[in-house]
Amino acid sequence: METKKTKMKWWNKTLIIIGSFFGGLFSLILVVLLSLNIVKFSIYSDYYSIREIVCTNHGLNDNYVSQGTAITNDGNYAITSGYMKDKTASRIYITNISNNTSHYVSFLKADGKAAKYHFGGVAVSNDTIFLASNDSIFTVSLTEAMNNDELTLNLLFEVNNSASFVFVDDTYIYVGEFYDGKQYVTENSVTYNNKTYNAIVEQYTLGSYTTPYAVYGIRDKVQGFAVSDKGDMLLSTSFGLTSSNFYYYKNTSVINTGETYLSAPLYVLENEDFKLSGPAMSEDLDFLNGKFYTNFESACNKYIFGKFFFNSDKIVALDFSGLIN
Repeated sequence: METKKTKMKWWNKTLIIIGSFFGGLFSLILVVLLSLNIVKFSIYSDYYSIREIVCTNHGLNDNYVSQGTAITNDGNYAITSGYMKDKTASRIYITNISNNTSHYVSFLKADGKAAKYHFGGVAVSNDTIFLASNDSIFTVSLTEAMNNDELTLNLLFEVNNSASFVFVDDTYIYVGEFYDGKQYVTENSVTYNNKTYNAIVEQYTLGSYTTPYAVYGIRDKVQGFAVSDKGDMLLSTSFGLTSSNFYYYKNTSVINTGETYLSAPLYVLENEDFKLSGPAMSEDLDFLNGKFYTNFESACNKYIFGKFFFNSDKIVALDFSGLIN
């Protein structure tokens, strides 16, 4: 007959075995995580050598999926745009870089309904915030965004592409699109030197939105585009769990095809001067004071892995000056 003491010994042994199993599993996971976090510095050595953490990318622990990146002209605030996984009104987050505090602004459409757009890009110039989505550019006032938690969007103009990202400097606004040939396709296609470009960036003079000033044929899977103060261009490409790539084109490498598209001069970004690989899911780009800025959606709760593996829950600056000859 099994005694109570015998039953207790059996149960204690079972608990020890179960505890040992999960303890070992936890230790294995911890070792893997630590190893990956060490190896990443070798895999993406150039990226980490020029990366500077700017501030926390806020909102990633909510249902917010960050996409766009912008830095205010004075360099004091970082702005991200995105969409909500739970299908509520889309947001931007405005972060004070000096003290790392932030607040978000939700958006309404002109009819008063929640604006549930995929804001893949955001840019800022003086007191205007530009948001890209749904073949269109929308605007709100920076001042109003700093002092409100809900605003109505203003439609600025419609473009001839899907408006996946946007970049603004003192003179021009650039709006481009994402193409992967499968889930995301476009209506644009330009060919030069026997190579087809299935996505474009349209460049407009600020305040003049009828006809593009120029059009650029770009590679597939572009998430962000920015222009330096020297006229050099950077593309951020990513999709899924593969590495992000940053393609740097000196202004002298941007090819004038001598042709037109959408009644504007057509250029193509064919051969980059430098390619930099980095962690997965890089997004929209901005440029200020010699540095390019971006964020990664991999750290949001929709994907999570970026929180643990690559410290991707930050807005970062990339200074290419030491890598470009």
